[in-house]
Amino acid sequence: MARFLGGFSLTELVVAVAILAIIVTTAAPLYRGYVEHTRRAAMVEEMVALAPLQEWLKRSAGAYAGGEFDRSRGIDSLPKSLGWRPHTGDQWAVVAFEDFWVARAGERGVAVCRRFPENVACSDTFEAK
Repeated sequence: MARFLGGFSLTELVVAVAILAIIVTTAAPLYRGYVEHTRRAAMVEEMVALAPLQEWLKRSAGAYAGGEFDRSRGIDSLPKSLGWRPHTGDQWAVVAFEDFWVARAGERGVAVCRRFPENVACSDTFEAK
């Protein structure tokens, strides 16, 4: 009877699995950071795209408009107040003040807050200055 000599030994398999585990534990946080950065950039891009519409509303109607959008709760007042609907982010809030407006967006643990017309990052509070 012939003996089968091909295949891998248990030691070789353990070494291969250990190397694979090291690669995965190193790559997973880098990939997660990349995905979060991409989500954040997409939300900021939409906020910047909303700015000309808000400025037009300020000039024509005399005030900025605000509204809310939440996919999970079915809240969608942004199209009514702004004529605009976000493409990214699960939750949006656009808060209008007399001289500025703030847009906040969030999606899967990533949140962005920008203050306009300056287009700067804002704090978690919407206090008028």
